[in-house]
Amino acid sequence: MIAPGQQPLVRDLISFALMRINVLQPGQDASTDQLEDSFNFLNLMVDDWQTQRLTMPYTQVVEFAFTSTKGTPSNPYIVGLGTGTDIPMIRPVYIDHITYKDLSLTVPLERPLTPLSDDAYAAIPLKTLTSPLPGAWWYQPHYEDFNGHLYFWMIPTQANLHGVVYAPSPIPQFSSYDTKVILPPSYTFALVENLAVLLSATFRENVPPDPILVRNAAQTLENVKRANVRIMDLSIDPALTTRRGVYNIFSDSTTGRP
Repeated sequence: MIAPGQQPLVRDLISFALMRINVLQPGQDASTDQLEDSFNFLNLMVDDWQTQRLTMPYTQVVEFAFTSTKGTPSNPYIVGLGTGTDIPMIRPVYIDHITYKDLSLTVPLERPLTPLSDDAYAAIPLKTLTSPLPGAWWYQPHYEDFNGHLYFWMIPTQANLHGVVYAPSPIPQFSSYDTKVILPPSYTFALVENLAVLLSATFRENVPPDPILVRNAAQTLENVKRANVRIMDLSIDPALTTRRGVYNIFSDSTTGRP
């Protein structure tokens, strides 16, 4: 059972999920096989949630030092928590923002860099071009080494220059049955209800899941996503703005400032 004010263990979530589909009775412990199968399904579900932006509860902000020999096609910055990484953070599926910070100033100046699409980076003819300051970045979330690769253009050479990565952080997969579940509000209930729906096909073959359970699973996941909605600044396509004003799609002309 989950005592008030305490974090549950993963095995507690599994037991509750199995109780929700009447595989276990209250107070009954799951067998080793039930725990193993349910644990694997739980981590598969969490792995799926790691691709959904609104299941990511917070933004990782990690600062790193620029090196004049890194960020090139042959020597990218390695992003991840493994050994030998350059930017230690949970490998992001994607990155929201990257800035550079000039530490040579009395008050360090932090300025945004431009993200590049795959096509834009591929179109750069001289990818190892250097400059005192960087201008843009390109990210590849590699999977074979569980790390991401981060590239810059141009390659910065100025001393005392740091980069800052802002990336949404997914909830990690669980390492064992006895891992404490420490998550924001509603996540625990959402994990139990959605895991129960997922397990019903395995442990209750040919028996449709309870419609109330299915509804609760969808509702709790919606609550999690609703809580993770963030205010965002509206961006405007540069093609719609000019130095002389704003392009009017109705008149096919520029209006505004002279």
